[in-house]
Amino acid sequence: MKGDNMTEVNDPSLWWKQAVVYQVYPRSFKDSRGEGLGQIAGVTEKIGYLKELGVDAIWLSPFYPSQLADGGYEAALAAKPGSLERDRYIFRDGKGPNGDEPPTNWQNHFGGPAWTRVPDGQWYLHMFTKEQPDWNWKNEDVRADFIKTLRFWLDHGADGFRVDVAHGLAKDLDRDDLDDYVVWCTNDQPEDGSHPVIDRDEVHDIYHEWRKVFNEYDPPAFAVAEAWVRPSRQHLYASPDDLGQIFNFEFAKKDWIRDDMHLAIEEGLESAERSGSTATWVMSNHDVVRHATRYALPQVPTGEYHRLPLDWLLRDVTR
Repeated sequence: MKGDNMTEVNDPSLWWKQAVVYQVYPRSFKDSRGEGLGQIAGVTEKIGYLKELGVDAIWLSPFYPSQLADGGYEAALAAKPGSLERDRYIFRDGKGPNGDEPPTNWQNHFGGPAWTRVPDGQWYLHMFTKEQPDWNWKNEDVRADFIKTLRFWLDHGADGFRVDVAHGLAKDLDRDDLDDYVVWCTNDQPEDGSHPVIDRDEVHDIYHEWRKVFNEYDPPAFAVAEAWVRPSRQHLYASPDDLGQIFNFEFAKKDWIRDDMHLAIEEGLESAERSGSTATWVMSNHDVVRHATRYALPQVPTGEYHRLPLDWLLRDVTR
């Protein structure tokens, strides 16, 4: 959702190039009824306040009824190995004489095994929690269903999407060296897109399909990748035929000292120029508070994530 207090740009369709986007997590943003949890009414109540802060667009976290655990895979659990239902996810037989060892030694991002066994003996992959089984993006039904979802929100007025774990969709599990890798992002990821589950080149085939959908709208839909990848590969996600932008997490990881921050800014600008996009800066509320406490920086709006104007960064990182 975008507002009307944008800095003037020559092409209105490029409003996002100079936008400040503020994440709203409805459950904690504003409780308008005294129930202990925030509601959409609380969000709309404070739209004027956000506008006064200079926010141009809202990144709205999920707000629809939920059990706070992903659903939709109950049919896959009930179906038999090799079924169409299971092919939407990543099920594998286990290792060992009785298949009671997971297919790989991977640990998920939140701790614990990245595989969970089901009653019939197979295991399914979840790079995060066991309630979030990974999709099989080689399945055409999965890809078509996501296109349907994108169109639904765009037809209802959404201006774009922040794509979570954008680096983790495409996978290659038909190889014998899987135990040599981990499923979280590290600084020694392959430069050639050959990691079995992270930042594979094939992920961009998916985003090229999405970009064709985005470009059907006027103005074209905006998208940004939340992708923890090497700086040398950021441009792939930020290119005009892909998602169009990527968070510069190298900036978020730096200590708030001039040389480190300057390096991250220069790398971000170089990546943006290479992709024909804009430099996108992301910062968590934890980082804002930590840096503001240590260096007495000016206050900025609170929230889980912020995109901050480049002039703010260049003005204050030298203090």
